[in-house]
Formats: sequence, C-alpha cells, structure tokens
Amino acid sequence: MKEHAIREIEATVEQMAERWNGHDTRSYVDLWVEDCTFVNVVGMLRRGRRELLAEVDFLHNDRFRNTQIRIERKTIRLLTPELAVANVWWHMTGDSGMPGHPNPGGQRQGVFTHVVQCTAAGWRFVASQNTDRLPIPDPLEAILAAAEPATVS
Repeated sequence: MKEHAIREIEATVEQMAERWNGHDTRSYVDLWVEDCTFVNVVGMLRRGRRELLAEVDFLHNDRFRNTQIRIERKTIRLLTPELAVANVWWHMTGDSGMPGHPNPGGQRQGVFTHVVQCTAAGWRFVASQNTDRLPIPDPLEAILAAAEPATVS
C-alpha cells in the first residue's frame, strides 16, 4: 500500500514536469486542489487554483514560454495513507530572467516542497513552496554524510 502510494505520487510529480514542458497551463494547474496555496520563488502567495493559473499563464506567455524543466531528485514521506510531503529538486532551461534580473545562461535550479493529498482525482498538491537554489556547495553535505545516525534513548 505504502509503496503503491509513493509510486502514484512520483507519477504526479513527473506529470507536473511533462505538463510544464508542454506549456499546457490549465492541465499543469489541475494537479493542485481547487483551494490550494502556492508560494512562488520570490515569496508571493497564490490562493486557489484560479490565482495559480493566472500566474502560470502570465509567466508562460512571457519569460517561461521556452522553458523546460527536468526533475533531478525527489523524496516522498507518507504521513498518512492519504497525505504526504514531497520534496522535488528541479532544473530549468530557457528562462530569460525576471525584469531587471536577466538570466544570460537561461538555466535555474530549485526545489519544491509539496503537501500532497489523495483525492478522487488522484494525488494532488494542496500546498506548495517553490525555492530557487543557488549554485553553491552545501557546507554540511560532507559532515552530515559522515555523521553517525542519531540514536533515540
């Protein structure tokens, strides 16, 4: 059961990338529940699918019209049989940048944190936070990899 749910959530994440790359904004936004919350990479809050669609349409009609995303990695933690948290690392090409902040190479990286719920339509995003990643090394990566697992007493 748990493995099946995780595979279904992974498929929803892959659909997110496919729909983005197809620039099918309505289909992309349909992966979120009607009353979703979405915080974009610059901290703007969108409430509900209508606001999210307005933002995605605006962006795909301009700076994101030639973008493609690739999912680099994902982790999924099932909280209940119907609720999960998914962290999704992505890589984007074709982004010209924000007004006043050009992106000459057109590439960006980021990570989504999604709360995902099993609905009648399948697994859907309830709340999402999108964060740009800077091209810097994680100073704790080697330390954490070498650390002994914590024990609970």
